[in-house]
Amino acid sequence: MSIMELNGIWELYGRKECGEPAGVFTDGEVQIKAAVPGNIELDLAEAGLVADPYIGLNAMQLRKYEFYEWCCRREFEYYGATDNVEIVFEGLDCYAEIFVNGESVGKSENALIPHRFDVSAVLKNGKNEIIVHIASANNAFGKYPYLASTLSLTAFNAEVLRVRKPAHVWGWDIAPRMALGGIFRKVYLERKSAFDIEGYLQLERQYDDDAHMVYTFKIYSKKYDFEDLQITLDGVCKDSVFHAENTVFSAQGLVRFVVKDPELWYPVNYGEPSLYAVTVRLVRKSTSEVLVEKSFNYGIRYVRLKALPVATDSPEPDFQIFINNIPIRVLGFNHVPPDALHSRDALRETKILESACDLNCNMIRVWGGSIYENESFYDFCDRHGIMVWQDFMMACSRYPNDEDFCKVIAMEAESVIKRLRHHASIVMWCGDNECDCTTHFSIPRNPNENIITRKILPEVCRLHDGARPFLPSTPWCSAESVVQAEKLNDFPLFQVPEQHLWGGVYFKDDYYSKTPASFFSEIGYFGCTSLSSIRKFISADNVSNRKSDEWKYHAGNAYPGMNDGWSGRIAKMEEQLTYLFGKVPEKQEDFILASQITQAEALKYFIEFIRASAKRSGILWWNLADCWPQFSDAVIDYYFDKKLAYYYIKRLHAAVLVQVFDSEIIISNNSIGEYSGRYIISDADSEKIISEGDFEIGENGILKIALGIDSDAEQRMLLINWTLADGMSGVNHALCGKPHFSFSKYKKWLEQIAALDGSFDAEKIGK
Repeated sequence: MSIMELNGIWELYGRKECGEPAGVFTDGEVQIKAAVPGNIELDLAEAGLVADPYIGLNAMQLRKYEFYEWCCRREFEYYGATDNVEIVFEGLDCYAEIFVNGESVGKSENALIPHRFDVSAVLKNGKNEIIVHIASANNAFGKYPYLASTLSLTAFNAEVLRVRKPAHVWGWDIAPRMALGGIFRKVYLERKSAFDIEGYLQLERQYDDDAHMVYTFKIYSKKYDFEDLQITLDGVCKDSVFHAENTVFSAQGLVRFVVKDPELWYPVNYGEPSLYAVTVRLVRKSTSEVLVEKSFNYGIRYVRLKALPVATDSPEPDFQIFINNIPIRVLGFNHVPPDALHSRDALRETKILESACDLNCNMIRVWGGSIYENESFYDFCDRHGIMVWQDFMMACSRYPNDEDFCKVIAMEAESVIKRLRHHASIVMWCGDNECDCTTHFSIPRNPNENIITRKILPEVCRLHDGARPFLPSTPWCSAESVVQAEKLNDFPLFQVPEQHLWGGVYFKDDYYSKTPASFFSEIGYFGCTSLSSIRKFISADNVSNRKSDEWKYHAGNAYPGMNDGWSGRIAKMEEQLTYLFGKVPEKQEDFILASQITQAEALKYFIEFIRASAKRSGILWWNLADCWPQFSDAVIDYYFDKKLAYYYIKRLHAAVLVQVFDSEIIISNNSIGEYSGRYIISDADSEKIISEGDFEIGENGILKIALGIDSDAEQRMLLINWTLADGMSGVNHALCGKPHFSFSKYKKWLEQIAALDGSFDAEKIGK
């Protein structure tokens, strides 16, 4: 139980790291105030030592401070028992040593997991002092051994290979290089009771509609006297109630019980995300004294992942998620951090998750270049039926496989699993992001030789959470895919059923449409940020200068002028919209609108491509929201301005969708409901009805009806309306023909597209 929060205003001291053993200091070049939770970058900006790092090229001013060491200090008064007291840091970045009243109480070297340190021997009643020494992570990285087998994605983020920070802080296409760290989540004192329980509740099996449950536990106590102790569990969800108990015989034990006709947890459109309020108690039977009580929400559900090692010609998906034995068609997105500086994540998290609900998403993938999210993130997903695909935090690199690093990853994974495994929303663990794919963009290596994702992580998952699927990587390049790729002189990632598709100039290229993949776990398209937002982070002189260093810097180039592989994003936006419209509009406002239209039509095509075929089981488009001001493939910018794609996606994520695809009318149902309704498809220019009719569709069904015209033969815009028997309605549109399209004509069509349901104002898009 938390007995005292230590958040608030601290003192911050910084100096060029002197290379001596870590210790406290209260002098140095920097002497300012620090917010806790906070980031040193923000403290420096608040003190005026650097300009706002989110504007222009200002974040580059932080480079010199990467070689500083820091001391965060505060005094606090404490009165109470001092035995069994720990100090808890929920987020401490990164190489830190903690001193209380001048004594070292512990060290940390991992910003991705919480840390707790016993302060019983040094805490006193009255005034206390705490100092957190944070060493230069850059300098610490230099002390690790060099392994020629390791490889980072770019020349400026090699630190990802060893330093356990979010990978993006070293510079990525989604965020600038801002790697100073700090105490970025809550810190508090916590007093442990004489007893503690670590436990895990899981569904063993379902039989005759009943849920057979088991709660395994361990009791921690300084005195191993288990006579007269009992474990009890109570749970309630709507009218469903359970009670179970068992006598405690030793430090470890279990309680088995059956929940009759349980309320099950389902994702969006497939049922209710039912949650049981569960309370576990350790009780002394003779006196009914409660020694320990823990409460949590728990969703009873069975999850299974079908993931074949190579893509096949079968009409059934080769990659699919099942919840309670129901195949789920996934419509969702990739989640980058809410903010590039993680002390501000909590301020932005709710808006992002509310947008996920507004878009009717049923899955979020927490991307492996980021951070394990706050508990509140997963609580929200539990309550709202949003499945979470959870990556472990490694991305786009060949990480070391030596014994020391393997131990670090194993310890991190154990901590993460134990913290998050009670969340029903988390439906799978994934070893990393695109580390198998390093075969594609570097010197070939068989990804199945990666000890971390083939041995270490699967074993940690098996030991601590055997009820969830584990995928070694995304995309997962199996041993079979490597063999097949060698025969075809191709890359393994193009042989597997779950793929990341990037790079096509035109969204209907064969690169996209001919893929054998069943599941798109990453796919996206660039869309320029709205003008009002650009004016907030680009200097007035450069707002319209797309060739400026400021534009490049905010388009994924951490060092303008460096050949980093991400320098061409602005040119790529121009190339993509040119393919669609024939030329780049001269006016800045038109360029922005044309780019947003191009992105919206691309994401529309990708989603409709998935929904048009029973072979395709899901899409996680990249991505929902920017974590700092930039030009990107997000559909919401850093200032929460929605791009055009957002409104198109909202329509396309409806449970029942009517679309025109390859000269067919396709009606798809991404739910367990059964529906009947009527559709009307008309020409935007002539208002002539092209097709209309009634339909009935079952759960997870797909209907195909001949359109009656060749949708590629003539450039035209079709407007689509449908109404279901229950009164629900939906709208869509179809851009027919082949590029180049008239930009001026599309602008007129956009007004008609907006008017279909009035969900957005065409005049405001891009502005």
